[in-house]
Amino acid sequence: MIPMATHRLIKNEVELSAVTRPIDRLPPELLVYIFQWVQWLCGWSANETYRGDCARSWIALTWVCRQWRNIALSSPILWSYIDCRELPLDLECVTAFIERASGALLDVASDAGGDLESLLQVVLAPGNNLRSLALRVSSDGTSEKQLTSLLALLPDTMPTLRKLKLETFNEWLSDAWHDYKPDRTQFPALLDISFYSFHFPWDSLIYESLRILDLSSIRYPPSAARFLQILEACPQLESLTYDQYMSDRGLFTSMDASEQVVTLPRLRQLKFANTLHAVAYVYDRLCVPSSCSIITRFIVSDGALSSTGPIHAMLPRQRVFRNILSDVTSLRLTVDDQIVYLGFETQDGASFTDITGMIDDPQLDIPTLNSLLNLFAKAPLTTFRFYDPSNLHRVSAAMWITLFNRFPQLQHVDVGHTFQYIHDQKEGFSPLLEALQACRPEDGQLYAPGLQTLTVQTMIVDQPLAHALVSLVTLRALKGVPLKELVFKNSRCSRTVDLDAFMAQLKRHVEVSVVDISCCTGYHKTDTLYYVYEPVAMDEDYVEDEIDSVDLMDVDE
Repeated sequence: MIPMATHRLIKNEVELSAVTRPIDRLPPELLVYIFQWVQWLCGWSANETYRGDCARSWIALTWVCRQWRNIALSSPILWSYIDCRELPLDLECVTAFIERASGALLDVASDAGGDLESLLQVVLAPGNNLRSLALRVSSDGTSEKQLTSLLALLPDTMPTLRKLKLETFNEWLSDAWHDYKPDRTQFPALLDISFYSFHFPWDSLIYESLRILDLSSIRYPPSAARFLQILEACPQLESLTYDQYMSDRGLFTSMDASEQVVTLPRLRQLKFANTLHAVAYVYDRLCVPSSCSIITRFIVSDGALSSTGPIHAMLPRQRVFRNILSDVTSLRLTVDDQIVYLGFETQDGASFTDITGMIDDPQLDIPTLNSLLNLFAKAPLTTFRFYDPSNLHRVSAAMWITLFNRFPQLQHVDVGHTFQYIHDQKEGFSPLLEALQACRPEDGQLYAPGLQTLTVQTMIVDQPLAHALVSLVTLRALKGVPLKELVFKNSRCSRTVDLDAFMAQLKRHVEVSVVDISCCTGYHKTDTLYYVYEPVAMDEDYVEDEIDSVDLMDVDE
């Protein structure tokens, strides 16, 4: 505990030392980088009606000294980013920024908060070259007319434009509300397209030779055949996103039985969201490198809480996963209420895959779990995480032994529940603990000899479970294959357990780590387990203890 007076003294001393530092000696390159970072975080406008001082912070930062101000004024890159989103439009400020940019390529973003036509007339004036343009039109009935007039302002050729982002929130636009059909002669350098609800005609040549394609909530989607043609026309594609979260919108107007396969050798990120059937159709026709990260969200098709399909239908069997499965080192399966989450990563997090779906009755049976493990049979799996409050006890000791035999390089096992504490823990843990203490019949050695870390998450450690954990770490130590670390993550100890004696017994044979969760600091390590908080324990003394535990150095006066 630090008295408040001492805290103020320390704070004032830190502020004084900061003022006397040689701030005018920082390298110009570092200063420009810092200005860019603050600019990205806080925006650039000097308008006080939005975000208060935050909106002025990057410019105010240049007022520290004359050198900082001169460096900022002489760095065109700082003035080439013109972000008018969610801000009243100030054309004089925009003009000043363009002058300071000194011919540098401009990045312009704006929404319906101002006169977009006037903004475009300023930034598209002769002599100005845009690198990126992002426009968001209003959600009222005028957006159809507004976007049409904005597109008409674009010049016949924009040779430097590399990124185009257009968004509209009008739900009543027809599929043919405009006749604007751009091609590559107008945007020869365009590499990045992002459309929300809006789209150019699907037969437009603007969809060729892209590096990034981002489509979200498209009101009138293409046919599956045309979508695959677009992908074929973008062999250098690096990022592909197609999200249709609305229950009444599919990915395609039609899906034929074609077996066409599109290979995207440079794809680094793939994101899809829609029904299981539609996403699986695409994934069966895509071939991507093993370094590609894939994020998938399966949604319901009718707006009700109906199932996207049984758990086994969500397993990554499609062609798009084939090059990835054999390189997976970390596998996670979470079943919580109606949500099923499957995630896996390759070594060092080079790529990751997230698959999430809604299931009516997510009962994980042994055949489904076995099918999942079979998909990763050739993978050098080192980490397995399994969180399921309802099905943990269904995984038998024989199934755990199968897991250990199939993945001999396994080093970390993390099991438990998701959010809620569950009593009577030993029933759910008994099969795993039994498997970790079982011996191979051929040589008498324990299974999973390479296991280093066992993590139990969101558990109430009662007396039977405490005794079983002590027996486990003791036996493995005596057999010569000790655990290196036993981790209690977001767990509590039952008041029937002698906590000091329990921790002392464990620490004779294994390093014990306790990772707790706080709404303020997130996960953080503590020295020991805490007893479970009973409702009757929330008295005044408990509250005072919690208040006294606050570190005053973290309090913003």
